[in-house]
Amino acid sequence: SENNGPSKAELAEMANFVKTLNVYPNPSVGEMIVDLNVSTDATVVLVDMFGKVAAEKQVFAGSNSFKFDGSNLPKGIYIVKVLGTELSKSVLIK
Repeated sequence: SENNGPSKAELAEMANFVKTLNVYPNPSVGEMIVDLNVSTDATVVLVDMFGKVAAEKQVFAGSNSFKFDGSNLPKGIYIVKVLGTELSKSVLIK
């Protein structure tokens, strides 16, 4: 039979599945590199201070390194967030 939701063990694992999250350079003039180590597939988003998603990237379990291009975004503070977790990093685009 199909399980309609995650088990308690899966929920506990999801709560701490992000091992590392680094964003650089910070401040950025637009392009930023995100280094991320997760124990399961995840979605990483770049959101502005109004909560609008400016960029989104699907990542797989393990080490990931990718670029968010914010060169076309207004200057300001953005948040790089791993969906489903409390983990986030602020980045200034100037």
